[in-house]
Amino acid sequence: MIALRCGSIRLVVHPLTMATMIVLALIGRFWEGLLILILVAAHEGAHALAAVLLGLRPREIRLIPVGGMLRVEGLTGAGPAVEALVAAAGPAFSLLTALITLAAYRSGCHTKIVIDIFKYSAMLCLFNLLPALPMDGGRILRALLSYLIGFASATKLLKLTGLALIGGMTGAVSFLFFYGHPNLTLIFVTAYLLSAWHREKEFAIYDLYREIAHKSNALKSGKVLPVREYIILPDTRVLDLLGLCRPGAWCCFRVEVNAAGAAREICFGEDAAMNTIIDCGSLATAADVLRQFGNRRRRSATVRRQQPAFCQAQD
Repeated sequence: MIALRCGSIRLVVHPLTMATMIVLALIGRFWEGLLILILVAAHEGAHALAAVLLGLRPREIRLIPVGGMLRVEGLTGAGPAVEALVAAAGPAFSLLTALITLAAYRSGCHTKIVIDIFKYSAMLCLFNLLPALPMDGGRILRALLSYLIGFASATKLLKLTGLALIGGMTGAVSFLFFYGHPNLTLIFVTAYLLSAWHREKEFAIYDLYREIAHKSNALKSGKVLPVREYIILPDTRVLDLLGLCRPGAWCCFRVEVNAAGAAREICFGEDAAMNTIIDCGSLATAADVLRQFGNRRRRSATVRRQQPAFCQAQD
């Protein structure tokens, strides 16, 4: 693994990328592979620049075969709009590069390097704008859909779209292989998408936590959000509750409980629901949220006052 540093950003070249470059050198396509690697690095650099301009802290660019990944610190507290802008920066840079080289070609510069830069920049732009996670197009579309159907539902929908895309590409790879025309590039791209899709699935809870953290930070900074209230049963699954969350609004969930022979209502917010998912797992119910709150209250009255997501309903 090769690691370089440019300021606060660490550039990492994956061992598989190095192995791919060696294979390309053996078949006489090293310079073509190097050009693609440079264009991918520049594409990820555009994401990093957008993140810096939006007040985030990019930490690492990782170059893998036929793709790249950017790790950004501070994205947890950012909202869907910020994620969309960061995601759009890469395809925008690739499109701009393609347009510049197209203009150079039309002005009479017909060299191979100009043609290759145009070809691979256009491919990078179109490929990354596919409307499926984990592609940039999927992230942009998720930001838009999250205002209509919620962040969790939008993520689930676009993951299904990504799975359908992988299925279609796998079918194309199998078809070409069966008829004696295997396409190495298509195989690599399909493998990359499958790996990235699994990684996106693993971080689904993290994505949801990021959206809730964004709203929680907005409330702490003094911003006013409209509140949506839901009356629920103790056995309601917390994941179902989080599916009701929408950007720009704070959800409160009211549960009726019986204590010492008297009925009362306790309400909790999105942050308490998310913390319970983290502590108790994806099968947690509203009763688990209340149990978590009861444990915290018994440990310290000070801790209880620092839990703004919970409140006892006033008579």
